[in-house]
Amino acid sequence: MRRKPPSLSRLRKEIRYDPASGKFYRTYRRKSGIIEKEICAKTEGYKTEYLQIGFENIVYYAHQIAWFLMTSKWPDYVDHVALHKHNNRWENLREANAAQNGQNTPRRKNKTSQYKGVYWNKELHKWSAQICINKVNTHIGHYHSEIEAHEAYVAKAKKHFGEFARAA
Repeated sequence: MRRKPPSLSRLRKEIRYDPASGKFYRTYRRKSGIIEKEICAKTEGYKTEYLQIGFENIVYYAHQIAWFLMTSKWPDYVDHVALHKHNNRWENLREANAAQNGQNTPRRKNKTSQYKGVYWNKELHKWSAQICINKVNTHIGHYHSEIEAHEAYVAKAKKHFGEFARAA
């Protein structure tokens, strides 16, 4: 979801982010004083499980708002280190580019292997490893065992994606 960032000064006046808990609070100014209420971020939307927050009639991802409030910089991508899309604690967030964000994903469940980046090659009767680098599927090699293919995938992922590499 690429949206124009909200005004940081207005956002800070109306929304408070607690980095330890990952929760957001909306600030209301009343005659009796300032009132804060926890925002119940929603996951509704087009094909997303990320928490979303409405601000000035626009819906934003909660993790992008957290990053913006903490760094004063609007991110293109914010990666959830532990993969849990509802965990917006500061320690679970890191800025990423598209490739890094895409690499930090779990193994797809409908594959022939129990390992990410590994599949059974029916024609060769061997395990094959591949990885996507710069939007191109790159063949790593063919192996006699599933674990050998997995180890080759992990080595390549760590080389290209460093801390963003996810082996499982």
